[in-house]
Amino acid sequence: MSVSVLDIQLESVDRAVAIDVGTSLLQNDPDSPFHAVVDDQDMIDERCLLILADIEEPELRTTARVGFCTVRVCDEFVELYRFYVAPHFRRLGIARKTLALLSEYVSNEGFTDFYIEATKKEALEFWAVAAEDFAVFPAGHMKWRLSFAPEDLQSREQS
Repeated sequence: MSVSVLDIQLESVDRAVAIDVGTSLLQNDPDSPFHAVVDDQDMIDERCLLILADIEEPELRTTARVGFCTVRVCDEFVELYRFYVAPHFRRLGIARKTLALLSEYVSNEGFTDFYIEATKKEALEFWAVAAEDFAVFPAGHMKWRLSFAPEDLQSREQS
């Protein structure tokens, strides 16, 4: 039996906790796209969310911190700024489920979309799969707007 993800939750934490958890996750991932978690001052405008997953593995069922993300909520828009899932938990649908939870999160802030930016070409395939449940619109070089507004989703289904 392999690893199964039964549920995903987002936990809002302060920057110090996010840095500690992020540092711990990154230490176990030598191939991480992030070389280090930035310091508290660099994340001053970001809200920090830990990605928690109810995990089922052979003879083990637990809730684990499997990743983290940060979002910037401005007056005009929301941007998913950092996004990381530990290697052991990749390719289990965590990103897609996390984006669904993020749509609820930003909806509570009064928005119907948020922005992402891929900083490396390798990330394009990842985001194409993770964002399948959204209407996706180009928003600049390597940037996209992910919309979960009903009218955007309907127009995407019709095209």
